[in-house]
Amino acid sequence: MAKEADPALTDEKAAEVVRDLEQLAHLAIEDYEGRKSGSKGGFSASEPSVIKIQRLMHEKGSAARAANDKSFAADFHDIADDIGSSFDFIGAMIDHDPPLPDNALMGVTMNWGVLNTLLSAVELFRLGYYKEPMMLVRNAIETACVAHVITADEASYKEFIKDPNKFDSPKAVGKAKKVVGVLGGSYGLLSNYFTHPGGLHVLPHEVKDATLYIGGYMGDDKDGKRARLAVIMLKQSISSIGMLIQVPNIWGSRSSRYWEIQKDGKTCAGKPATEKARKELDEMADLLGIKPPGKK
Repeated sequence: MAKEADPALTDEKAAEVVRDLEQLAHLAIEDYEGRKSGSKGGFSASEPSVIKIQRLMHEKGSAARAANDKSFAADFHDIADDIGSSFDFIGAMIDHDPPLPDNALMGVTMNWGVLNTLLSAVELFRLGYYKEPMMLVRNAIETACVAHVITADEASYKEFIKDPNKFDSPKAVGKAKKVVGVLGGSYGLLSNYFTHPGGLHVLPHEVKDATLYIGGYMGDDKDGKRARLAVIMLKQSISSIGMLIQVPNIWGSRSSRYWEIQKDGKTCAGKPATEKARKELDEMADLLGIKPPGKK
């Protein structure tokens, strides 16, 4: 669950954070121009540019985080719930009796790392970064897919440990999306619109009137569209990864947050989770102004 927002945080203080970030950006530009012309620039000689940047980002980072916690409290609660359920599931598998075979054990340890990667993406978003967290989420999806494949297929596990750098991870994504279909759409959007250079790369640090921004910045997201896109992508990808991590027919016949065991022993994804993930994927596509993945 997200921490309770600082009750002392006001709209005025949030605006102050934005103004300070703008001031930092202008100082950086003055410093750069000053160095080109041979003068000392915008930062004092007693406090090097890098020190000032670190100091101001540290001072204002907590306020920016509090502002986002206040705005997205319900979303962070859902995210914490989803990640927590996968941590619990993996913990139970590590304690499995009899012990897991080598390929399954490697799979759960890789997925533990996946969850930590997702936590780091959430932290970046809380600090005001909207594009950078998505690169981490894409990496998390790809790693979770590899973990799934090497757990389900011992031959793939042997291929992976023989030379991990040559293992075909995009192919693993293709196999995993046959189990959790929405993962393919998430991975594609994250690749095409966030990881590979494109139109969205100019938005979080947009250049207007020769102004450049340092660190996370939310001041030019006037309609909140970019923040909404980032939150939905985080939530949808995290729940989709959770569905893959908790597949019962691989880890053993046990129900989980996302999957149900039918009376005949056949497993199926719980409809609420699947429909929610699909709906979020459609909303992401709508915010990007494109057709939803998988739909004509």
